[in-house]
Amino acid sequence: MVYVLLDGVGDLPSPDLDGRTPLEAARTPAMDSMARGGALGDAITVGRGIAPESD
Repeated sequence: MVYVLLDGVGDLPSPDLDGRTPLEAARTPAMDSMARGGALGDAITVGRGIAPESD
């Protein structure tokens, strides 16, 4: 089993990227391949209403 945590990929759209976010503009063939063959899940790791942080 492999977990991939994409911490910090959320960003704001940029005029320099034609209104796209950096992730939307990036070439991501490896991530695309993993997404096609992967599974999606959800884990509640902190109490509801508490924003999880990475630091």
